[in-house]
Amino acid sequence: MKGKPGVLRLLADIATLDEPERFALCGFDSRARLRGLPPLWVRSVDAVNAGAQVYRRLLASGDPAVRAAAAYLLAWLEREAANSVPAL
Repeated sequence: MKGKPGVLRLLADIATLDEPERFALCGFDSRARLRGLPPLWVRSVDAVNAGAQVYRRLLASGDPAVRAAAAYLLAWLEREAANSVPAL
């Protein structure tokens, strides 16, 4: 996938450490899931979470592929759920 949707999917892969199925089975507790991982991985996941406000703004994009990719990414950012659910 190219363009903004592709970047958003890449960010979702980073947020889930490219294992969304395992992430979902862990009860969405990213802090527990990140324990013991290399610091660079933890910082990468934190950096993706830090962009949540931008992803929420992309929900209003005129491009349906961007809206879908932004919603998919936000679905994995449990720390941002309280702010993201109303936007969805």
